[in-house]
Amino acid sequence: PNGFKVVYRNMPSSDEVYYTLALNGGYGGISGLSGGEGAFVSDIFRLCRIAGMKGEEFFDALALQGMVMNPRVTMSNTLIEGHLPEDRIVLLFQALQALSTKHSPMEESFGYYRKSEEMALEHPKNAYSARMNAIDSIMCPGYRYSPYKSKGRLTSSFYSKAYAFLDAQMSKMNDGVLVIVGDI
Repeated sequence: PNGFKVVYRNMPSSDEVYYTLALNGGYGGISGLSGGEGAFVSDIFRLCRIAGMKGEEFFDALALQGMVMNPRVTMSNTLIEGHLPEDRIVLLFQALQALSTKHSPMEESFGYYRKSEEMALEHPKNAYSARMNAIDSIMCPGYRYSPYKSKGRLTSSFYSKAYAFLDAQMSKMNDGVLVIVGDI
């Protein structure tokens, strides 16, 4: 019934199954994205409704079932990756279907998110990311597609651009490749 390709590799995995769904297209293809905003695009999955609940709650509900799902958007790809107990494989397909067909905007969450990100970036917890951001800005000061978050990069139009991207990516989920590794 679905069109994405599935690649399965049987490997011993301690009752866990690891997966990645890869879709062509990343933040490099979002028109009108301001310099540095691409680093924030992965967060859009948590800033919308999925299956009728806040995105953050959706991922928390999966975690309660033992499933980790981490959406990640790079400059050229959209990846949904994680792991789950081998007896919950059906849950993976249900969650992917919900991401694909049961998402809706929740723009009211963006104001709080923007303020929180700005505060967090004032005192970064991840020293590696802060250093890499500094190196990136020195080596390529005009580079618009840095993967490192930096303060003052989010514009008020970010949410609408990022959500339109999410919506377009999820509408072409059937063109993706799902790689599953484990012992099912």
